[in-house]
Amino acid sequence: MKRNATIFKAGTTEFHRYSLPSAHDEKESFPVPEAIAEQEPQQEPQVSAAMTQHDLQQSRQEGYDDGYRTGLEAGRIQGVKEGHEQGLKQGIEEGYIQGQDQGYRDGLNAGEEELQKVLRNLDLNLQNIQQYYKTRKDELSYWLSALIEEVSRQVIRTELKLQPDMIMNIVRETLTHLPDENSQLTIHMHPEDVAQLRKARADFSNTWTLLEDDQITQGDCRIITETAEANASIEERLSACMEILRESLPEELDRSLA
Repeated sequence: MKRNATIFKAGTTEFHRYSLPSAHDEKESFPVPEAIAEQEPQQEPQVSAAMTQHDLQQSRQEGYDDGYRTGLEAGRIQGVKEGHEQGLKQGIEEGYIQGQDQGYRDGLNAGEEELQKVLRNLDLNLQNIQQYYKTRKDELSYWLSALIEEVSRQVIRTELKLQPDMIMNIVRETLTHLPDENSQLTIHMHPEDVAQLRKARADFSNTWTLLEDDQITQGDCRIITETAEANASIEERLSACMEILRESLPEELDRSLA
């Protein structure tokens, strides 16, 4: 199949049909279209070397500026990212350390408050125990002193009955408080003591007069002379002894219960 081709140049107004020669005809030459032969080649525009150098330099500068801005923005973004990550990491570490310290202090303060609470409760309990012990000790001291006083009173009465000479000793001791023992004496005593004294000592001095007195407690006596009077009271002596005992008894109880 034979293919026809149209060859023309831009701006050509005339053309002739041209058929390719046979491949077997070596002598036939290829004719050149007149329009193509007559047309002169177009002139390429001339570019100034200085202008090209300027444009190249400007293009380079623009590329540098664009690259600088791009790199600056990328660096800023990367710096913000890295700074954020580093700041976050540092903040977490510092926050952890600060939180740990704060937690330690809070725990220490809470432990101190709890310890103080326990100590206050312990001190209150000790005060209650001491108050209870003091109350019980006072009660025990009072009970013991009352018991000793009653036992002593019974012992004294028994001894006065069993040993009448004790009554005479009471009289003689009372006489020592009088200025003149040889003056006329009147001795007031309990009736039982008078009976016991007469049995034991019948040879009283003629200057002594025994009088029974129901108002006087057994073991007591009152001696009256012309110028003086002296009293001997078992209860007073016992009370004086019990007062000393009551003062020393709490200390004795402390030592005994320690």
